[in-house]
Amino acid sequence: MKPVRLTDLRQHQRLDFSLKLEAYSRKDTPEIAKVTAEVYERLELNHPSKRFRENLAAILCNLIVAWQTPGNPFLAIPLRRGAYSPGERLHALYFRYTAVRDIIDRLEKSALIDRYAGFYDGTKGRSTRIRATPALIKVFLAHRFPLRQLRIEHDLIVLRDELKQPINITRGPHSHEAKKLSVRVEALNAFHGSACWELALPEEKFIEYFLRRAKPMPPPNPTSTELHRVFNCGFDRGGRFYGIWPHGIPRQLRQYIMINGQATIERDFRAIHPTILYAWAGSRLAEDPYIIPGYGEYRKPIKLLFNMALNASTNQEAMSAFRHEIKKSHELIHKYGHTARNIWLKPAYAAMCHYHRAIAEHLSSGVGTRLQRIDADIAEKVLFDLIAQGIPAIPVHDSFIVPEYADTILAEVMKSASLAVVGVAIPTDLKTHHDKANQTNIDQVISNAYP
Repeated sequence: MKPVRLTDLRQHQRLDFSLKLEAYSRKDTPEIAKVTAEVYERLELNHPSKRFRENLAAILCNLIVAWQTPGNPFLAIPLRRGAYSPGERLHALYFRYTAVRDIIDRLEKSALIDRYAGFYDGTKGRSTRIRATPALIKVFLAHRFPLRQLRIEHDLIVLRDELKQPINITRGPHSHEAKKLSVRVEALNAFHGSACWELALPEEKFIEYFLRRAKPMPPPNPTSTELHRVFNCGFDRGGRFYGIWPHGIPRQLRQYIMINGQATIERDFRAIHPTILYAWAGSRLAEDPYIIPGYGEYRKPIKLLFNMALNASTNQEAMSAFRHEIKKSHELIHKYGHTARNIWLKPAYAAMCHYHRAIAEHLSSGVGTRLQRIDADIAEKVLFDLIAQGIPAIPVHDSFIVPEYADTILAEVMKSASLAVVGVAIPTDLKTHHDKANQTNIDQVISNAYP
C-alpha cells in the first residue's frame, strides 16, 4: 500500500478501528535498529534487558505498520497477564507481559504514543489501544522506516493434524516434500514482492467499511503480502494459499484493489469442484450443478449445501453445517431461513444426491480437502504461468485478481492450467471488475457488503 501523510483525518478517535499485535521479521533492516536506539534515548533507559529491547523493537514495528495502514488504525495491545501465558498467541510470538507493560508505560510517559485504556464490564470488553504520536512519527520518517521490508513471520508450508494443530515438518517423513513445496512458494513471493497492492478507497470510507459489522473487522495489514500454503493431515489434502490481506476483506471491496496503480479484474473457475468430480467419474459437467429439479429458485442454498456435503463426513454433519451457515448470514437467514428446517432440508439433500448420482459417492465423504489440493495445484500453475509472462496476480483460492489489461491472458492461462492438472478445461467467469460508477456510489457498496 502507498505511504500516507499526517492529516487531520488520521487523528480520528474510532478505537474499534485497530490492528492486532503481530511479530514482524526484522532481518536486514538496520533502520529499525536506529529507530529503536533513538527511542531508547528518549525513554532514558540505562541497561534494558534483551527481552525488553526485543519487545520494544517489535512494538515499534507494529506502530509504524498501523501508521502506514490507510485510515491510521489504532494498535490493539492486551494488557492482562493471561494474554501472555504459555499456550497463548502472544507468548508464542515472544511477547512477555512485564516487558510489554513497562514499554507502554514508558512510551506514554515520553509522549511517543496516545493510549486509551481497555475495559471489561463482565459481558463485553476492549483491549487497550495505542497509536504513535506525531513525535514518534517524526522518528520513523527521519530514519526512513522500511515498511516494505517488514513481513509477518510465518512458515511457508504449514501441515496441520485433525485438530488443526501444527505438525513438525522440519524433520522426519514430511521434511523432504515440505522443502520442495517451500521453494515454489518462495519463488512466487519473490516475484510478487515487487508489486504494489492497494485498496483504493477514501480513508473515511475505508474506516467505515471495517466498522460496519456487529463485530468490527480489522483493516487489511499492508505487510500481509506473502503467500503460504496450509495442508491438512497430509500433503495430499488442502494446500491452498493463504496469508495475504485480500483474503481478509469482503468480496465487494475487491473491485477496489489496484495492482501497481492499475485497476483490476477478478476471474474465477465455474463450479470447479463439481467439474473435477465429474471428470473423475469420466463424465463432463454440462449444466449448472446448483440448479436441480424442483429447487430452481434455491440455487444459492443448494450451492451452499453441496459445498457443505463435500467437506462433511456424514449426511447429518453436512446438514448441520448448512444450518449453521444459513443462521450466521444476514443475507441468507432473511431470504432462506426456512431452508434450515428439516421439512425443506432433508428432501432437498435427497434431491441433490439423486440429481448428482454419478458423483453421489463423494458427497458427505470428506472429499473436500482432496479437492482443495487439486484446486491449489491449479492455482499454483496459473500463478507460475502468469509470472512467465510478467503478470502479477493475487490468488483468492480458485479466483485470481490481475490488472485489467491481462484479463484475456488470465482466462487462457486458467483454462490451460486446469486442462493440464485435471484433464478438463474448466470454464471461467468474470467475477468482479473495477466499476468506476461505484467510485461515486461507495455508500451503496458498503450497504451491500454489510446488510
